Amino acid sequence: MVITPAGVAVALLVLGHLVAGPVALDLVARVAPVERRGAYFGLLASTGGMAVLVLGVPLGALYDLAEQARPAAALPWAAVGALAAAAAVAMALLLRRGHLPTAGPALHPDHPDPDDPDPDHPDPRGSEIP
Repeated sequence: MVITPAGVAVALLVLGHLVAGPVALDLVARVAPVERRGAYFGLLASTGGMAVLVLGVPLGALYDLAEQARPAAALPWAAVGALAAAAAVAMALLLRRGHLPTAGPALHPDHPDPDDPDPDHPDPRGSEIP
């Protein structure tokens, strides 16, 4: 079996989605007010799509530099690493300034949503999780 750089990139991308996706969804569920939660989830999905659309071309051009073993081959990985580091710093600043919750109740059918105005009565539209 031959392991190619593209195969490693795809595996890392999938691993990143598996790790970051649930965390992002949980964060949105904890931060967003219950009546606007759908809009927040839509914004999360839209910004992810826009990031792929906007950054695909420049990162693709950088990946072309990585085809041959030379110092410039590290540029795409440095760019992606810099983006990840910037996101980590932004998250740390938001947490430190109190803009994001550090902990909260689980959003689970056995644990009612703390933002629900009437937790004793299920949603009349039938959107309750069984």
